Amino acid sequence: MGRYVRAVLRDLVGHPQIALTLLVRDPRAAAAYRDIVGGAVTIAPLRAARAPRAFDCVWYPWNSMRFGAAAPALVTINDDFAFAYPARGWIARRREQRPIVRAVHAAARIVTISTWSRDALIERFGLPAARVSVIPLAPDAFFSPGRQPAPGVQPFVLAVGAGEERKNIGFLVDVFARAFPRGDVRLVIVGDPGGALRERIAASALPVDVPAGVDDTTLRGLYRSAAVVTVPSLAEGFGLVAAEAQACGAAVIAANAGALPEAVGDAGLLIDPRDARAWENALRELVYDPAAGAAYRARAVARWAGASAERTTQALIAALERAVDDRT
Repeated sequence: MGRYVRAVLRDLVGHPQIALTLLVRDPRAAAAYRDIVGGAVTIAPLRAARAPRAFDCVWYPWNSMRFGAAAPALVTINDDFAFAYPARGWIARRREQRPIVRAVHAAARIVTISTWSRDALIERFGLPAARVSVIPLAPDAFFSPGRQPAPGVQPFVLAVGAGEERKNIGFLVDVFARAFPRGDVRLVIVGDPGGALRERIAASALPVDVPAGVDDTTLRGLYRSAAVVTVPSLAEGFGLVAAEAQACGAAVIAANAGALPEAVGDAGLLIDPRDARAWENALRELVYDPAAGAAYRARAVARWAGASAERTTQALIAALERAVDDRT
């Protein structure tokens, strides 16, 4: 969500159609917020949203409404995972779910990031279809093709994003171990895999790396040099990792679950996230068969050629205008 929001804010700063105010919890950190959006922007406390006629519309990009506003609210709800994969403790569930329920009831309009997420939200909350718009994500232009040699002497399989059960990283580690028993291929996991899995990896002899402090430049390099990028998630509201990897020219294997088929299209391999044998075979094929890997890398680049994250911003502006028009 952070990557998506930062990209949109950078496009909105100085946009001729938008007078942008960033509502923040701590206005004293204004300099830091301006660094994030990469330009001059008005900073105001959250309570400013309650003033009548202060704004034409308020955009809530974080799946929920955690403060009130006098202006019409446009809320981006990326997915229904707070309900489909709820937190274990009731306090954590309440803290996560209540602001989403509030958004469902109070928002003038709702935006989501895939057709799959739209259908899930409509079914879960009984929303009228006309109230929910789909604005698919697109990789930032920073994520671009440029094949790079892999660091080290071994080819590697890359996974980005871990920790949550639905990310299915434990499944990937098991599949990887069976696919490459000779230890001639590495697995690189960007993100915290969680305590139990981290301990299991540390106790094993598997060639698994979990690098710390991976910035965007390093991540782009990993996308460009990986033998294959994997997204084995049981559910994703879109699958921006898969799209970024493809935009960098990576061969991608992803789960045929959630919105990942929308993100990957026919430019990657889509496999049941519980079919271990199919994943083993696909990993070996793309790592050991240069022609197969090259074919998927070419299709990946073609899929995102000319795509622009700025289109996401333009679609969001249109949704903001519709929310204002509703009130009028």
